Amino acid sequence: MMPSQPTGTAWFAKLFAAHRSHDMLDVTFSASVSVQMLLAFLVLVLIGARFYLKLGIQRKSLEATDYLIFAAWLCAVASTSADIAMLHVNMPFDTLASFANYEPDRPETFVFILKYLFGVVFVFYLGYYLCKFAILSVYLQLFPRHMKGIRYALYGTIGCNVGAFMASILIILLTCVPVPRNWSLDPNDACPINIAISDALWAIHIGSSIMIYVLPFLIMRGMQMKRPVKIGLYITFGLGGIDLVASSLMRFVWFRPGADDLRIANLDLYYAIDNYIFLTVACLPSLRPYLGMMKSTGGSARSSRQTKSSEGSSAASKQQELSLRNSHPWRQQPSQLSPISPKAPVTRLGSMDTLEGRRADVYDHELEEMPRGGVTISPV
Repeated sequence: MMPSQPTGTAWFAKLFAAHRSHDMLDVTFSASVSVQMLLAFLVLVLIGARFYLKLGIQRKSLEATDYLIFAAWLCAVASTSADIAMLHVNMPFDTLASFANYEPDRPETFVFILKYLFGVVFVFYLGYYLCKFAILSVYLQLFPRHMKGIRYALYGTIGCNVGAFMASILIILLTCVPVPRNWSLDPNDACPINIAISDALWAIHIGSSIMIYVLPFLIMRGMQMKRPVKIGLYITFGLGGIDLVASSLMRFVWFRPGADDLRIANLDLYYAIDNYIFLTVACLPSLRPYLGMMKSTGGSARSSRQTKSSEGSSAASKQQELSLRNSHPWRQQPSQLSPISPKAPVTRLGSMDTLEGRRADVYDHELEEMPRGGVTISPV
């Protein structure tokens, strides 16, 4: 009997395990820091564009969502500093996330690293949820108040995310007490590595994120919007779904099957990529006015070209008419039926006419038709 072929996640896990022997995804601390700094710079550019749009173009003051996004970016950069600290103490790049293969030269330095990592975990999750609260604050402005059901769903989502953040902090604090055990070097006293805790934190984060990403699709389904605008919004919020799918695949294909052999530099890079993608998704909706400005600029350029073209056509027609008059002098004889001198200036009907060679005051006279087709001038 032929052996059954692996399917689904198991197939990806075996495929990944086959490649792990070649260190395909293993990175050094310097490479991890470089990638994280590049992502941080790109997100900072988006935040700068967001602030310039609000302050420089729209002439508005910053709102709560802007401050939350910037605070989330600071938390992401602070999380990156953990890799910088490990790079500074020359920690080997193949150090496992459990530190099982690490032999510190100076115990006090290792204790400092463990304390630093313990504090960075709080900053990391704080940045996650600040980003979520920034998105929810945008929803508070966008969702119409007359849609009671959607507003109640939004309030419930806000409450669930507050609860998720508090639950995450309590899990980190209370799963290993007293707290100093988190940086103890005594094997009998140190906190054991428990993958179930990481799974619980990830499940809480993913569950609260799904609630946030689903809300816009509930409201956009019944709204009357132009097709390009709706497609743009679907793409913007669809990026969040891409982030969730990528995070799930990386966790269950990369992190979960090989957790015992996972290097800490790889783990930090994975979490950093997930965090910065989340920040990017949170920044994109507020940058949508730039698309309208680009379309407006393109329309103005086309209108300017059309105006110049019409002016050129008008000048050509006037020149043609002038040459036609010069070739037919009899057309320039004054009409005997009109009381207005042919030398009188061209005027606007009802605003300025001439009478006996003298300019009348504005709005003093108007033209009236006579029963037999003649023309007379009567005072207003």
